[in-house]
This record gives sequence, C-alpha cells and structure tokens, in this order.
Amino acid sequence: MIRLRPILSMLGWLGVALFGIGGLILLLLVGISASGIPRVPGQLTQLISLPPTEIFAADGSLLAKVGGRRVIPIERMTESYKNAVIAAEDDQFYHHPGIDKPALLKATVGALIGKQSRGGSTITQQLA
Repeated sequence: MIRLRPILSMLGWLGVALFGIGGLILLLLVGISASGIPRVPGQLTQLISLPPTEIFAADGSLLAKVGGRRVIPIERMTESYKNAVIAAEDDQFYHHPGIDKPALLKATVGALIGKQSRGGSTITQQLA
C-alpha cells in the first residue's frame, strides 16, 4: 500500500519551491522592465509637450499648424467645463481618494472574462 503522507509532503515542498522561483522570476522581470518606465517630471506642465503638426506646401512653405498644446490656468476654466470633464472621465471623482476600487475591480473582472466594460481608472490615475 502506498503511503500518501510522504508524497503529499514532497508535493507541498515542491509547490513552495516553484512558488518561490516564480516570485524571483517576477521580481527580476519587474526590475528589468522598470528601467524603461517614464518618470513623472518635476512640473506636470511639462508632462505633455507635443508640438503642433505643421503642414507644408510642395514648395516648402508653411501652410498651417494644427493641434499642439495650450496651457490654460484652471481659474480660467468655467465650472460647466470642469463638471463636464469630471462627468465624462470620473463620475465618482468626489467620492474616492484617487482610486475607485469598485470600478477598478469591475474593469479587471470584465477584462478577465472577456466582457468589454468601461475603464476603472480615475482622473488622478490618468494624470499619474
């Protein structure tokens, strides 16, 4: 008759070893990929500094500039504009500390089961 206790003990230790090796591999991969992650600049106004698209004629003369970025102080934005951005991007903005855990959980579960749902990130997370 086969004794199960030594086999189960060996399988348990094997599982612990594999879990530890997997953790070390994960830490190694995170360490390698962390060097390529962009850092947030000291001044957030420098975060997005895309120049405008320039359209030139066949002779090389500038026809138009499209796009680009204009910084507008928040004091100059109307309340209705601020409210529209909050409603579109993060309707729970005033009800969480920066991370909307229920929305994040819902989006994660939706992604895992293949169901398309709205995102779980907040305005704070998008800025960061």
